[in-house]
Amino acid sequence: MPSSPVADPAAFPSLEPDILTVPQAVRSEEYKSFLKYVAQSTGVISYEQLAILYPAICQGALEWMLKEKKSVDFGFVILHPAPHRANWKQIMLALFPAIGPALLGKSSTLKKAILEGSGFFTKLLSGELLAVANERYIVWGIEPELKRGWWRAALRIESYRFSQLGSVDYASYVARTIVKLKPKLTRAYLSFLRQVAYPCAAIKWSRSHRRRYIVPLVEKNRVRPVVPSDIPTHTVVPRDPEKLVVPTLADCISTSPGLPEVSDIRREGQDLRITQCE
Repeated sequence: MPSSPVADPAAFPSLEPDILTVPQAVRSEEYKSFLKYVAQSTGVISYEQLAILYPAICQGALEWMLKEKKSVDFGFVILHPAPHRANWKQIMLALFPAIGPALLGKSSTLKKAILEGSGFFTKLLSGELLAVANERYIVWGIEPELKRGWWRAALRIESYRFSQLGSVDYASYVARTIVKLKPKLTRAYLSFLRQVAYPCAAIKWSRSHRRRYIVPLVEKNRVRPVVPSDIPTHTVVPRDPEKLVVPTLADCISTSPGLPEVSDIRREGQDLRITQCE
């Protein structure tokens, strides 16, 4: 009797991939410690109940962002799915250095008008801000949006610690905290490097299909300079709230030649050690 064929995702593209989170058996100690802290500090739910509920919340949040492309609100922070590179905000800051001061103190309606008139929203559609995998699809990331509750709580806690410790001891406390967080900050930085190692995207026009498609702009582990070449971009610095001033392109971009090109993030065979000066 012939055996039943095994479903191959490549042969059946309609089958959705498995995106389950890490199984309960291999949860990290940091993960378990957080659940114990929540159970003990709140007293609302036991650790055993939380160990069942929390993984379901994590799985739901993962599917909510990846499948539905919707944001998850955790109360003090909102997680947004983002199709852009991990350093897209730094790129936009270099391209639009005058927009930040122009937005301060303006209403939400005027802010939107400034961003539209400056070409900011147009640049968001540029392929140079996207990260493309080898198979020519977008690598989605997460953009955290810290809410006012986070900033109020952080300022209150740090203000209380400063009043209790004083200037000198508070500086020592900050230094000790950074040293304690060094392994985690290092992991976060390495994750950032892996994300920006993906090539930028190029938006090309298909004559046969009469529509646009995405291809990698440069090979992997190379980063393209961010100065715009073909997209007209303007900055807006309104002196009168009722009028929008749109200068030329030269007033928009930075006077520097752009962000430096990183030719190869993984410099293999190169000695990067700091040598002692003679």
